[in-house]
Amino acid sequence: MFSFRILNDLERMKDTQLAVRIATVYLIVPFCFLFWLNDWLIFPERKWELLYVRIGIIPLAFLIYWSAERFRTWKKIQRVALASLLLMSLHSSLLMYTGDAYSYTYAVGLILIHLSAVAFVPFERKYFLWTPAVIYLGFLATAVTFYPESGDEIASNSLFIAAAVAISVFLRQFMERARLNELKVRMDLKGEVENRQRIIETKTEQTIQLTNLSRQFSPQVVEALRSSQLGLTSKVHNAEICALFVDIVGSTKIVDSQSGGNIDKVISLFMDVCSNVLLRYDITIDKFLGDGVLALSNVPFQYDDFIERVLKAAFDLEAAVTERQEEFDECAGQPFMIRSGIALGRASVGFYGSQSTYHSYTAIGAVINLAHRLCENAEPGHILVHPELVDRLKSRNTDSAFQFSACQTRELKGFGQKVLIEVRPAAGYSKLPSEANCDLCGGALRLDLAAPEANIFKCRSCGHTTIEPVRKVG
Repeated sequence: MFSFRILNDLERMKDTQLAVRIATVYLIVPFCFLFWLNDWLIFPERKWELLYVRIGIIPLAFLIYWSAERFRTWKKIQRVALASLLLMSLHSSLLMYTGDAYSYTYAVGLILIHLSAVAFVPFERKYFLWTPAVIYLGFLATAVTFYPESGDEIASNSLFIAAAVAISVFLRQFMERARLNELKVRMDLKGEVENRQRIIETKTEQTIQLTNLSRQFSPQVVEALRSSQLGLTSKVHNAEICALFVDIVGSTKIVDSQSGGNIDKVISLFMDVCSNVLLRYDITIDKFLGDGVLALSNVPFQYDDFIERVLKAAFDLEAAVTERQEEFDECAGQPFMIRSGIALGRASVGFYGSQSTYHSYTAIGAVINLAHRLCENAEPGHILVHPELVDRLKSRNTDSAFQFSACQTRELKGFGQKVLIEVRPAAGYSKLPSEANCDLCGGALRLDLAAPEANIFKCRSCGHTTIEPVRKVG
């Protein structure tokens, strides 16, 4: 954006060019012939001589017009305007001499016209002060030299000319102030428009970016990016998480026995159920693995009950599949069942990969592999955890909502001997509704706080809070 001084000079240059254009094309040429008609009435015997003198200003006027249009600097255009006024003053003096009488009063009128024109040209101060002197001194020199006997009339006319100069000065001041105020208003308005345009472009870019991110990342990650709690360039950090691995039992047999359409239906249905349940508990979906899903709790948003959320989400997944068992069985061509493994531990969490190729928000660590191993060893319809997770719940006195039973001890690749513990919901377990939307905007709800008698949900889109009573099962 240009500075005020530069814009001011540009505006002055345009105004001066316009003033020169109007004066030369629309005033000098027509008034030259109009005043010649007046000469014909006053000095009929010298009409042709005066005509020759008058039309002499026309080529000068077009030369001045051409020069003003050609120059592109403010100082040169001011000099052209000053030169034009000087030439017109000399021309008026020549007319006065040719008229052979100082009483040729309209010569003085021409000088007054020239002086009044000064008010419409936004000269700099030094040029503005020189202009009246250039106009008047030529006239005064001609009058004193050729008509010394008309001293009283010269003095009287000089008084009128001085008054015209004073009026031009004050008029110029008011016009300059109005022009500067208009320029400031235009600059402020332009700055405001540009600022709003930048805001619109920034918001549009952010919206497009978040829309693209929403196709790639889990809603929790997009929400964290929107609230600036995460950045695409954020460093990978170490965090305690609870990983959930859910697998479709017998997926290979389903793929081998069913058509492509049925396979697509069963996988789509499975992904839909997983998304609804996991996102309701505000659990981040890391990735869908064709016949399974990996989800993470406690990142990017932290919750005190992040372990309980994963266990309850696993229970609700089993219940959701049971509710739609016929639909699943029909698409799979066999009894459809899932199994789950849940592990607690620390992992390196963040954005991995190159922004120019593939960028993924994920977790890397032994806890992910442990959840996978537990899932592989789980029986259909069962959920397996490890002893460290159970000990954490007991240490926090939050294990009363769950029933744990040791199944067996088994060698897990990379982890040695592990006691496999099956978890089930305790009597009176509180199940979240499978689907619900915000009453205000229709956006998806996520669990914000779990209480004994009610659950508090918050809309992902507008932040509206909804309270739903606990639904008891069993």
